[in-house]
Amino acid sequence: LIGLNIATAIVEQVGRGGFRSLSAEQRRQLGVNSCDVSPRYADVLHRLTGRPLGSAAFANFCEAQIVWDAAMARTIADFLRARPDHVVLVFCGSFHAWRHGIPGRLATITDVPVKIILPSGDDSQQRYDILREDADYIWWNQ
Repeated sequence: LIGLNIATAIVEQVGRGGFRSLSAEQRRQLGVNSCDVSPRYADVLHRLTGRPLGSAAFANFCEAQIVWDAAMARTIADFLRARPDHVVLVFCGSFHAWRHGIPGRLATITDVPVKIILPSGDDSQQRYDILREDADYIWWNQ
């Protein structure tokens, strides 16, 4: 059992001031060097949260999510580098589990195979259609 979460203060800092608010030392400790928000990622977050697109506050929110996902992916990658014979099963909030969350960030730093199972009973999926590129499997629970 390994903990993936990062300090709430870091997520809040990026949420207020964006990725640029992190010091070089904070970026080094997190293992996060960049924070690119794709249009699809922003669209999904917009639909899930209802936050207005285009504002600095929304951009900072997106960057906070990316930093959070990237740091959790880094922890998984470090764990697997030290234990290549292990399999990791990640339990996390569903948005972190979508391909553009932790799995997408993990793919940028390692070639570990990933399979994504998303639950269907979560309100967020009702506000946004899960596309084939978002997950490998959907767990329908009516």
